[in-house]
Amino acid sequence: MNENENELFNIPEEALKKIRTQEEFEDYFQTLYKKGVEALLKAEIKEHLGYSKHEPAGRNTGNSRNGYSKKILKTNLGDIPLDVPRDRNLHLSLL
Repeated sequence: MNENENELFNIPEEALKKIRTQEEFEDYFQTLYKKGVEALLKAEIKEHLGYSKHEPAGRNTGNSRNGYSKKILKTNLGDIPLDVPRDRNLHLSLL
């Protein structure tokens, strides 16, 4: 693991000080997991469409973002509700 990867896995001390119970600990990691998966999904749709959200390059391309679908991801951390981005033509199937 290089130095940048080590920085990625450093949990802020402020967050650790707020965790008092196992339930808070599990909630923290579910939230972290949710945010991580949603970030990956947003990167995937950006790659699929070829432009960032609100970029002028995406106008009149024939396909664009079309909101989000609600999905439940079943993990060893429990069920995690996700907002999954979708494209207008439904060419990209995420999850």
